[in-house]
Amino acid sequence: MVDEDVAWIRRGTAIGGTIRSAIPGGFDAYGLLEISEERPTEDALLRAVAPGNSTELIAGWIDRGPYPPHPGDEHVLYAAWRYRFQRTEAACLQGLPAEGEGGFPDLLFPPDRTWLISLLWDDSWRSIGASHEVAARITSALPSFEPVDPDRGDRPRCPLTDWNFIRRSRLQSRRPADEPYAPGRGRRSSESRPTTEAGTSRAAATSAAFSAGAICVTCA
Repeated sequence: MVDEDVAWIRRGTAIGGTIRSAIPGGFDAYGLLEISEERPTEDALLRAVAPGNSTELIAGWIDRGPYPPHPGDEHVLYAAWRYRFQRTEAACLQGLPAEGEGGFPDLLFPPDRTWLISLLWDDSWRSIGASHEVAARITSALPSFEPVDPDRGDRPRCPLTDWNFIRRSRLQSRRPADEPYAPGRGRRSSESRPTTEAGTSRAAATSAAFSAGAICVTCA
């Protein structure tokens, strides 16, 4: 696989507050699909975008470490994140867990680029760009698919706390205790971030807000 296969994503995206931080412009429809371990959507999504089991796809997985990297060609996208890419068939991706080692791809699209599915490092939803036809199939198969305006913010900001802090907290809770936190934006380990009294207080306040149900489900 050559760099030009993925360079269109690099050229068409920029870090920001809209879905275009994950999906380039030019698609007919854009939307978000929340990741749920209780109600997995990956297989239904795959059937909607690639009805044939033999459909050729380009799949990419973020090299998160410390796990062994997924086999494939390495390319850098978004916030200097390293991905491992493979050409595969839709049938090979059925039944994979939503996230984690050996999970569903973080980035997926067909060679004709009629749709793109992207899960950024610290997001809890998949961003999707597609043609009208493919978007209609996704909506029919997954009513939870949420259309969004590509020029507006992809999520409302929670008034009770910092959005990026909440996302980092969720990521922290999903990783092993001995694994340093290293999100793509900045790639700072927990050892390199000084612990301050203010930071400790904010973490405690956020935890209390979660316990009290004060933080909205959309933001959490």
